[in-house]
Amino acid sequence: MANLFKRQMERLPQLETGVIIWDTLNGKKEKYSDGTTKIKLGVTGGRIYCFSGPTSTGKTSIALDLAYDIVKDYENGHIYLMDFEHAFEPIRVQQLTGLYIDEISDKFDLIENVGKKSLFDEAGDREPITVTSIGKLVRQLYDFKMAHKSDLLTIIDGESYLEPTIIIIDSIAGTITDKQQEEGNSNNMTGATRAKDLGETFNILNPLLAPANITLFLINHLHEDVQTGMTPKAAILRDLKQGENLPGGKALNYLIGTNVILRRGPKIKEDKGYGIDGNYIDMLLAKSRGAATGKVRSLIFVPEKGFLWDLSLFDYLVDNGKLAGGSKFEIPGYPKKVSRKEAVQLCENDKEFINALRAVGKVALCELIPEAQTRELTPEESATEEAKIMATFLDAPGEGTERTE
Repeated sequence: MANLFKRQMERLPQLETGVIIWDTLNGKKEKYSDGTTKIKLGVTGGRIYCFSGPTSTGKTSIALDLAYDIVKDYENGHIYLMDFEHAFEPIRVQQLTGLYIDEISDKFDLIENVGKKSLFDEAGDREPITVTSIGKLVRQLYDFKMAHKSDLLTIIDGESYLEPTIIIIDSIAGTITDKQQEEGNSNNMTGATRAKDLGETFNILNPLLAPANITLFLINHLHEDVQTGMTPKAAILRDLKQGENLPGGKALNYLIGTNVILRRGPKIKEDKGYGIDGNYIDMLLAKSRGAATGKVRSLIFVPEKGFLWDLSLFDYLVDNGKLAGGSKFEIPGYPKKVSRKEAVQLCENDKEFINALRAVGKVALCELIPEAQTRELTPEESATEEAKIMATFLDAPGEGTERTE
C-alpha cells in the first residue's frame, strides 16, 4: 500500500544568473539513489537572501546586478527596489546593466511608497514605506500574480513556474516602524521595536514567497556593536568579527536562508597587469541552508562600473592555476592566448572569449561544490544498480564494430 502521506515534493525554481563565480559559490549537488548527481546553481526562487557588509563594499550593486541577470530574459520578470535610504540613483542601474535610462522602468520599479489596497493605487492613495510595507508589497504582488497565473507561467529547468519577481530591501538598517512614521521620529534607539516588527512581518510574508516565485534580496550593514558589559555578546553569524552586529534582530536573521558578507580587500596592484583602478571585495558565504558555508571568492570592483564578474572569474582561474600559461594564458575553446590586460577588454566585448571563459570556470568551480552525504544502498538496491551497469555494458558495441539502428 502506498504511503498515504506521500506527495510530490514542492520544487523551487533554481535561477541561474550567468555570474559563474556567484552561481557556483551558492551551488549544491543533489544525489539520487540511481547514482546520478544533479548540480543546482544560482539563486533558489522564493527564498530570502541577504547581502551584508560595511559601507562601500558593493552590497546594493551586487543585489541590483544579480537581480537583473535573473529577470532580464523573462517578459514579465521584474525588480522592486524598496528604497528606505532614499539614496537610489537610476544612473547606477545604467552603469550596472547597460540599459538606457528610458528602458530601466521596463524591469525596475522604485518603491518609496505603497498603495493602501492595491499595488496600482493612484498616487493620491499611497503611503510612505515602513517595516510593515514590506509585507504589504509582498501580499499585493502575491495576489496579483495568483490572479494572473495563466499569463505569468513559464518553464524553468523543465518545470512550470510563475515568472520571477525580485524585491530588494535597501536597507534593513534604514527601515522604520509604523509608529516612528506616524510620530515623525526615526531615532535608531528603537532598535528592539524595529526588530520585533521585522520578525513579525517576515514570519507572515514568508509562506507567500515560494508559490508566487518572489525572492527577497535584503541589504544589511555591518555595525560595530556598543559594548556595555564585560562579557562579549554572541555573534548572530559565526563569521562576524568580534564587536560586529547585524541590525534586524535574531528573528529576522534566523529567517534569512542565505547570508553573504562582503568585505573590502586590497587595491589591485599594478604588477597584476590589469591596468585598472579598482580593489578586491571578498565575498563570503556565511550562512546557507544547502550550500557549503565559509567559502570566499575575491571579486574585482571598480566603483564606476561595479563588479567585473568575468574578469573576477579570469583572475580566480589564473591565481589558482586553472589556466595554463605564464604572461599569457590559454582558455580552452578560445583560439589565442590572453594576457591579463587583454582580458580586461575581452571580458567587456568578446562573446567568444566570455563563453569559453565561463565554460572553463563553471567546470572548475563546480568541482569545489561538496556532495551531500547519503545513506548506503541496500544489497537489493546495489544489485539493481549493478544490473543496470552490466546491461549497458552488454548493449554497447564491441571494439571494431558499428552499432546498427
